[in-house]
Amino acid sequence: MNGMPERFPKLKTMWIESGLAWVPFLMQRLDNEYMMRTSDAPLLKKKPSDYMREMYYSTQPMELVDNREALEVTFKMINAESQLLYSSDYPHWDMDLPSTIYDLPFLDEKAKRSILGGNAQKLFNLDPVMSEWKLEANAKG
Repeated sequence: MNGMPERFPKLKTMWIESGLAWVPFLMQRLDNEYMMRTSDAPLLKKKPSDYMREMYYSTQPMELVDNREALEVTFKMINAESQLLYSSDYPHWDMDLPSTIYDLPFLDEKAKRSILGGNAQKLFNLDPVMSEWKLEANAKG
């Protein structure tokens, strides 16, 4: 990461089908290594984990665990509200249904909407999708 995030501040990376559980550990490891040898990466102005929260996007699998606290901490560490994109991975046997996100008690409605579609819309510069009845209502004025 020697200066890359500073040279390319709009660079986005997406890791698909790699899961989420390992990301906080990588963030901690990168930060620890960086803090021990900041002179090896003089162009960085922030810790590697801070750059990852801005430029890293992830999809599935969700790797749901019995310990919801661990999942909640993972979501916070990776800034899931803006960096996680829902992906079902259909038709694979271990696909994630939308309810995987929608049923999480620690996410508010805005975060759920973002993860289930809003983040992809922003990342890929997509126009918002409107239902037929909204399109008709807008046409009528």
